[in-house]
Amino acid sequence: MRSAKSIKRWYAVHKWTSLVSTVFMLIACLTGLPLVFHDEIDRLEGWIGGEVRAGPAEGSAALSIDTLAESARQERPAAHLQLLFREPSDPGVTSFAMGAAPDAPVGDSEFLRIDDVTGAYRGAERVGEGVMGFIFRLHAELYAGFGGTLFLGVMTMVFLVAIVSGVVLYAPFMRNRAFAVVRVAKGRRARWLDLHNALGIVLLVWTLVVSATGVINTWASPMIQFWLLNDMQRIVADDRAGSGGGSAAGLASVQAAVDLAARALPDGELSFVAFPGSELSSDRHYLVFFSGSTPLSSRMIRPVIVNAFSGELIAAPDLPWYLNVLLLSQPLHFGDYGGVGLKIAWFVLGLGTVVLLWSGLALWWRKRHEKPEIEAVAGRIAA
Repeated sequence: MRSAKSIKRWYAVHKWTSLVSTVFMLIACLTGLPLVFHDEIDRLEGWIGGEVRAGPAEGSAALSIDTLAESARQERPAAHLQLLFREPSDPGVTSFAMGAAPDAPVGDSEFLRIDDVTGAYRGAERVGEGVMGFIFRLHAELYAGFGGTLFLGVMTMVFLVAIVSGVVLYAPFMRNRAFAVVRVAKGRRARWLDLHNALGIVLLVWTLVVSATGVINTWASPMIQFWLLNDMQRIVADDRAGSGGGSAAGLASVQAAVDLAARALPDGELSFVAFPGSELSSDRHYLVFFSGSTPLSSRMIRPVIVNAFSGELIAAPDLPWYLNVLLLSQPLHFGDYGGVGLKIAWFVLGLGTVVLLWSGLALWWRKRHEKPEIEAVAGRIAA
């Protein structure tokens, strides 16, 4: 049994870590609720705007990726191709990230949608545009760029300490009571306290998983850059054919690079291609990424490195463990690997976490001038 002094220390830890992090966790939870259904909301926005996102007609042949890329270049002749990717939620369309410079941040780029069959321009968007873009940037970075992302990561780690300290305090606070009981016959403050304790213990596993994966997601950019500057540079160190910093002149066929990569990974599905000179590649290579076909494996990717000038296959390396952890954490964080049913469950659990956080703030506000219950709990233990 823990001593009264130990309980008081854990109570102080729980109180201050909760107070420091709760407002930011409330923002993250409230913005995360609509993001759980971001695919469905995007489709609804397209439908309201008169855009029908349907796949190509049966029997229609898709144009080559080179032709689609040329269509994107003609649409934005002053911009530079950085990425191409295909989204399962946007069938029949290939999207191209077009930046002001080859190595410009992809987050600042314009994303052009090109029809796979006709090569026609189907619209463009930028990260942060629209209602969902605003919500995502608020959720991921508080509209403060990478510094905001790192700050949220720190706040989430503080919140994890609050969760652990809350678990430590649960037993002494709830001694001689049934699991997660709420004393509805007691006063309002007692009901709020019981609800806070009950939600905390019931949502324990979910809050730990979502918080831990949230912390990992805040490290995504440094992880990717570390792999590009270390592992990938070692892989391509002996390949010196070609140069040009991402200029379209002299580049080998993108379609040929994708076909070559597909032969190296025959069981994969094309996810995206990073063009030479972009922040996700080197100055002389295509990075062709393939994913799996199941809901979970579709979030796992594997790169194939192709020389962008000679068209030669360089390597098809496995990603390091830390990037695999990152890729696994992303679908876990938003619950978008198990269909609509899991998304609904994530939404309900998220609502419960909002009530948990709000009840903690309400309890602190009401008892600022009252004798904390921790004194009574510590007294019972000391006795």
